[in-house]
Amino acid sequence: MNLTQKTAPLGWIYAVVIAAWLLGRLLIFGRFWWLALADDLALFLFLPLMVFLPLALIQRQRLLLLALMLPSAAFVWLFGDLLVPRPTPTASPDTQQITVMSLNKLWSNTDTSRLLSAIAQERPDMIGLQEVTPADMAALGPALVSDYPYSAYQRPHAPGDAHGSALFSRYPIQRVALGRRSSNPDLVADLLVHGRPLTVVVAHLAQSNVLRYPWGQLGAYASKMFRLRHAQVGQLEQQVAERSAPLVILCDCNMSSTSQLYAQLADVADDSFAEVGWGFGNTAKLAFIPLPLMRIDYVWHSDDIQAVSAHVGADAGSDHLPVVVTLRVPSQGAPT
Repeated sequence: MNLTQKTAPLGWIYAVVIAAWLLGRLLIFGRFWWLALADDLALFLFLPLMVFLPLALIQRQRLLLLALMLPSAAFVWLFGDLLVPRPTPTASPDTQQITVMSLNKLWSNTDTSRLLSAIAQERPDMIGLQEVTPADMAALGPALVSDYPYSAYQRPHAPGDAHGSALFSRYPIQRVALGRRSSNPDLVADLLVHGRPLTVVVAHLAQSNVLRYPWGQLGAYASKMFRLRHAQVGQLEQQVAERSAPLVILCDCNMSSTSQLYAQLADVADDSFAEVGWGFGNTAKLAFIPLPLMRIDYVWHSDDIQAVSAHVGADAGSDHLPVVVTLRVPSQGAPT
């Protein structure tokens, strides 16, 4: 028996595991932390397919090929749209284009020049930053004020917090408030853009960081984080429902596009990258792996805004890459 023949039983096991996972998504989508974690890591579940599918073809194992059609179809279902280039949407009347950037700058990242270089490369009209310390604001404020004369900062809220969120804008910020969350609340800003109000939310949802915890504590910690993130997504849904103006959410959401919470938020808001981006759009990195591994950073918008283009920006020295999106927002001549 050669090497490829030895892998056939593993291929069958893999096909059964994927079938069980898909059945779990169908019946109890995201209800338990372990299934929610599998949903978040769905992209990696298809890596073995790159091995088993060619080997089954080489060995002409027709039954295994048939079994592997299920994970193949699931991959196309979940990620196929992202791999097809998108045409530029037709411009809506009475709209103006703006470009926004969302980035978790990483609280320990002190390379201000690299961050400023990434911003200068994209020249967005608004920048939403997560994990911003008071020292960051002291460095970024003077450096950006000539291009972004308006800014807002949600300072660390709880005694143990070391960082908050910030918004830098070319357009006037008329009012700033905090979201409802008692832990890590959103920064909510009302702006005047091309003569019309626009609400911008800078959000940072609960992170998992499961690799930092011993196996014995993994279940309890992951369960706690998933419950917290579920509540935070519910509060974002409420903000969308109660909005009085077009709304943009610049979010380190700490969830992938295959998660139940993503599907929940996508019911009320539009994911710009999913609409007009191309590729996986991964933004989250690990220190020991050079390529980004997951798409967890988003620019969401309400249905009265149109996404034009979306891409992942340059490395700014963080463990995240920025998401840069061009949007068409209602202008002064648009009906209310």
